[in-house]
Amino acid sequence: MKTSRKLLSALVVAAATILSSCTKTVYIEPQPLPLPTLPTYPKIKEVELMCLSVDTYEKLVEGKFLREKAISECRAVIESTH
Repeated sequence: MKTSRKLLSALVVAAATILSSCTKTVYIEPQPLPLPTLPTYPKIKEVELMCLSVDTYEKLVEGKFLREKAISECRAVIESTH
């Protein structure tokens, strides 16, 4: 029993010594994210929109607004890394 306690104590001391002396601070420098290119939307002529109801047209306009808002928010996050 005495030998096993001595052995256990020696192992604990050895492990503590090894683990405490092997730590090292590592600093990782963040790299700026590249800005993606903006999409090119297809042009839609007025004649092509005439068959749409007012509700559908408003949904198209709202969708474009929401996309552009999301894109600008993403760009702001990316630009904050520069």
